[in-house]
Amino acid sequence: GENLHITDSNLGCIKYYESIIHKLFGVKTNLYHLGNKFVLNFDNLEIREMLINLGLNYSRMRKVPELIIRSKDEVVSAFLRGFYDAESHVIIGKRKLSSEYSEIYGITLTSASKEIIYQIKNLLLRFGIISKIYHRNRFEKRFDHYYNTYELHITDRYSIRNFNKSIGFNHPEKKDKLNYIIENLWESKNCKYFRYKIDFLGELFRSLNMPQFDILKKYNIRTNEFLDGTANIPLETLNI
Repeated sequence: GENLHITDSNLGCIKYYESIIHKLFGVKTNLYHLGNKFVLNFDNLEIREMLINLGLNYSRMRKVPELIIRSKDEVVSAFLRGFYDAESHVIIGKRKLSSEYSEIYGITLTSASKEIIYQIKNLLLRFGIISKIYHRNRFEKRFDHYYNTYELHITDRYSIRNFNKSIGFNHPEKKDKLNYIIENLWESKNCKYFRYKIDFLGELFRSLNMPQFDILKKYNIRTNEFLDGTANIPLETLNI
């Protein structure tokens, strides 16, 4: 056999995973509490080989299964929801700007696999969700060495809204935090125009699958405004 384990900080989630394993595979599991998380262990070589064949291997080797990439939006959405339940954080905090504090918020997905981060970034575009990738070189105390990680950040409120609408969370704590962002931070921003950054608009061009010139013409953006990011686009015409 081959020992597999699933960890989660939420007992309800880990019991849900346990019920799926029992229903689909009929294998025995062992659930226990370790530190600030719950661990679900089970031993099955066939399941392990199936996961590896799907591309769900060790952290640095993970990739989105080709079957998922070719699937309909509802299947992709379900896959992303499960992956974000397990591997993401919903951030709500404050950052000091001059003498005042500004609220910061977002959804961050972290993985040691560069490939899966880029794949998920592209899949999110199906749902009008713009994200940005950051590379980190982190120190791991347990092994006394640095290792590469990749983070996928969703921070603009329009993409956060689209994530909530099309992907969402099953994880209760993350769902509550996302609802807080939507209900308190989104509604508090009473703006009628969308001001963009150049890299954001570049992603928008690709996600809308329209030539740059057509978008600039459609939203009446002058070339110099595009280059310095000073144009205001009416939200009702942007339709995101």
